[in-house]
This record gives sequence, C-alpha cells and structure tokens, in this order.
Amino acid sequence: MKLFNPFFAQREMDPGVGGLDTLSEEFFRDPYPFYRYLRTHDPLHWTKQGCLLITRRADVLQALKNPILGSAPADFATTHSRNRDLLVCADVASNLLPFLDGAAYVRTRQFLAPALRKSFEANPPDAAAAVARLLPPLLERGAFDVLNDFARPLALQIACEFMGLRSGRHDDLYRWTDNFFRLFSPLPAALEREQIDRRLIEFREYFREVLDERRRRPGEELMSMLAAKQIGGEGLSDQQIIDNCMLIFADAIENVDAAIASSLLALQRHPAEFRKLRNDPDLLPAAIEEALRYEAPGQTAPRVVREDAVIEGVFVRRNTVVLLGLGSANRDPEAFEDPDSFSLSRPKQDHLSFGRGNHSCIGFFLVRAEMKAALGGLLASTRKVKVHDKDLSWEARPGHRWLTSLNITVSRK
Repeated sequence: MKLFNPFFAQREMDPGVGGLDTLSEEFFRDPYPFYRYLRTHDPLHWTKQGCLLITRRADVLQALKNPILGSAPADFATTHSRNRDLLVCADVASNLLPFLDGAAYVRTRQFLAPALRKSFEANPPDAAAAVARLLPPLLERGAFDVLNDFARPLALQIACEFMGLRSGRHDDLYRWTDNFFRLFSPLPAALEREQIDRRLIEFREYFREVLDERRRRPGEELMSMLAAKQIGGEGLSDQQIIDNCMLIFADAIENVDAAIASSLLALQRHPAEFRKLRNDPDLLPAAIEEALRYEAPGQTAPRVVREDAVIEGVFVRRNTVVLLGLGSANRDPEAFEDPDSFSLSRPKQDHLSFGRGNHSCIGFFLVRAEMKAALGGLLASTRKVKVHDKDLSWEARPGHRWLTSLNITVSRK
C-alpha cells in the first residue's frame, strides 16, 4: 500500500518558462504543487494555452462577482452563438445556463433553480434503494472498481429516477453524458466535432420523446414542471427545456461519480480520519463537504473578459479566457488551516466547489444526496475497505479532476 506522504504534499512546482501547461499529463496527475507555487509567486498566471489562471481564494471570490467576466463563449469559440445555425454544439451551448450572461442567464435560472428544488422535494430519488440494488453483488465479489462498477451506475440510476427516465438505454446514456461534457472543453478538429454533434442530436431526440410524454402525462418531476412553468406569461422553449435537462442529467452523473471515488481515495490516504468516520457515521456530512473541498471534481470555472480591463493589477484584453481556480482556492492556506490534509474536524467548510453567488451550482443538493447514499452504504455494509491507490490515472479533461478507475477490496459485515 502506498502511504500518504505529507512532505510530498507540500512540494511546489514552478510551471517554468512559457506558463503552466494545463493540458499536460503532469498537471492532470497532480495540479496541487503547481497551484501552491502560483498562489505564492504568480497568483494571476498566464498559462501556456493563453488563459489567465486565478489561484488565490480571495481573488477567485472577487472574480466571481466581477461583471466584466462573463460566461458566454468568446467570439472565437466554436460554441459561440453565431455558429448555432451551423453546429449543433453551438446551438446546444446557446441554450445552456453555464454559457449564458445577463438577462438570458437570469431568466433561465429563474425557471431552472426553483423547479429543480421543487421536483427534488416533491419526489426525492430513493438513493438508498439504488445502493441496496447495486452493492450486494459487488460485496460478494470482494473486489471491484468503485468508480465504474458502483459510483457511475449508482449516479445513473439516481439521475434516471429523479428525472423519471425509462430504463433500458444505460449504454446510450453513458455515451451521451460523456459526450455532453466535451462542450466544456476546447472542441477538437472537425471530424471528432461532427461525432460530438451526432451524439448531441441523439441525446436531444431522447429528451424530446420524454418531454412529449410529459406534456401528455404531466407529473411532479423536473421536465413536467418546466413544461408548465411560466414567468410573465411566457415559458422556456422546448429546446431550452431539453438542452438544460440534458445538462442537469449529465451533471448528476459525470461529476458525482468522480466525487464519490475521490472521497474514498482521500479517506484511504488519511487513515485516522477514515477510522474516525467508521466509528461515528454522524460525521458523514462533514466528510462529504471536506471531500468536495479537498478534491473538487470541477477544478476551474471559465469566464470570458467582456471588455479590456485590469483585474487585480493585470491587464486583460476582451475575449481573454479567465480560469477561476476553484480547486486551488479550496487549498488556500489563507482560508484553510493545513489545507492539504483531509480533516473531519475542520471548523468551517466554506469551499468553492459549487461556485458562489449568481453562478453557483443549482443542483448541489442532488450531489450531496448521491454522495451520502454511496459512502454511507459502503461504510454500513463493510468491516474494511482497502483502496488500491497505485498507478492511478486521471481523465484528460480540462477543468476537471476525474479518476479513470479506483479499485478497492472489501470485507463485508
């Protein structure tokens, strides 16, 4: 077993001449030494890709409130609204909450956030039942990949139940959600982009059928509420409903399964905290918040400069992409004592993994419910969990911190 090395955790990495390569294997494997160096020596840093990366928590908080920084794609981006008649990816992005600014953002959020909360309260998914279906055969095996065999199927089942989706197309839904998140990365060459567009069309067609069914037989789930909701005598268009439901569904899977796996890895590397949690299950909510701080699934939040401006003393031109370093802010020693350690007794869980303010995550409660069910189920069903943390690999997804797999061995109760 590879033991956690506190000295290793404190090292710094100078990005070197040319700036931090945020697409490098070294950065995906462990971004925190780079963040540590930049917070001290270059807190507003020009990356190799030409983005301005903000790493200190105080600066990130200021940037989250800065009206100069918007979320709509830059003029040169493939997903810019000017391309929506040519590219499906641009048309989808033009409807999505994370790609909107100003009045369009406010109006769309006024529909989505209350409906999402209301549907969750009216018909909360039975996450414990999903755990009870998935976990016993895995425990019988004694060893399994907690990400791909447990966390991802669990997140998919909960998301399907929450949104009232029919079962039987899990392979398609996995493929569509994986494809959907490519909208949040620089889009590739034309051939692969065409494949992304084809899968987005398939995803849209699937949700179109669901929406048509909801109009015939409305219920208490999200799509029914959105189809019926009006503000000022007008509702969202069908395509706005479909595309944002695709977003909510994908987000309830891709980031959540990663958070579950990363939580277990963090506990493995802090055995005293793992024992503490086993001895006191009431600490589970604290463990979830600490896990989200310690290893944020979404590491950066991109923004685009709307006009030439000076940000914290740095001149930035219009259309510059600014990366708000949520993962770095969560490890800032100015805000968190001993930030590179995982502690269940941390007095203040003020992490930025869900963002903050007007652009915060609208589905945070669903994320917490899924994580609580997954980790709680594992702890309640096992005497021991051993995480095999050698030779780990991470998805090469800009702005995200996702393991590709995490193998564990368990002793059941």
